[in-house]
Amino acid sequence: MDAKLKQKLDASALIPNADWLTHDEMIEALQRLYPGTQHGKDYTVGMMLCPDRGHQTTSALIVKWNLPDPEPTPEALHAQVKPHAATARTAVKARYARAERDHLLKESDGHATRAMEEGDTAKQRNVTAYRQNLRDLPLQIGFPHNIVWPKAPF
Repeated sequence: MDAKLKQKLDASALIPNADWLTHDEMIEALQRLYPGTQHGKDYTVGMMLCPDRGHQTTSALIVKWNLPDPEPTPEALHAQVKPHAATARTAVKARYARAERDHLLKESDGHATRAMEEGDTAKQRNVTAYRQNLRDLPLQIGFPHNIVWPKAPF
């Protein structure tokens, strides 16, 4: 590990756990701070993980910086990102919820087709209602923090 990265990790370790951001949350926050930038091209974000259990052991930090602006120190980055943290967490949580919803919709495709092919109108209604409830998840009050997932009828 090079000395600069070690210094960043040491500084990141001083950030209180309650203020840690995940990899995706840091990217979301950086994209708000530096609009139009891309992770992997303009900067790279990383974080330390426990080798035994794989859980996060530091806040996410900038591993590589390719922007003309000076790279913020971990302390300055934390101060810049903090106002965007809640928004970043919500955006990431919403993205994960939509991905799960999309997976469940795809998983239900075969059931919808089978109900139509069998002419089972009751099953068709149930599957159609389930699929509509999945599509409407983002409209729920409390989305994405408090989601009531519909129960699959199959």
